[in-house]
Amino acid sequence: MNKKIFNKKWLYLFSIFLFIYLVLFSFILLFQYYPDFYYFHVIVNTSLFLLSILTVILLIEKHKKSILTINLFFGVFILLIVFRLLFTVKPYGYFIRGQMFYLLFSIVYLTFVNKFKIREIKDLEINEIGKHND
Repeated sequence: MNKKIFNKKWLYLFSIFLFIYLVLFSFILLFQYYPDFYYFHVIVNTSLFLLSILTVILLIEKHKKSILTINLFFGVFILLIVFRLLFTVKPYGYFIRGQMFYLLFSIVYLTFVNKFKIREIKDLEINEIGKHND
């Protein structure tokens, strides 16, 4: 049986390539030094790394829980971006523009993922056909 996660094949391929990139990017972030809130950044980057690996595996297997892991990953990612925008003061505009781009990209991507996901229709059991359950 041909399993599908999304209605659009381009979204499936884009998701695989995006999360392979995110695995590599979050792996690099694991070794970055943070002078402030060091443990917080290590915990967040480690969780994003592990979640992105899990998402790549589930996407390749076309598992139905891959949509959940995508939503979890970008939920944590969006919270991290909002945290950086609220509590990090940078005098340079490029920092805020970059964060706003990532925030906008994440919201648009999550919109596409949740709009084009396959909604499963639960089949009735053969034994339950004809029975009236109230």
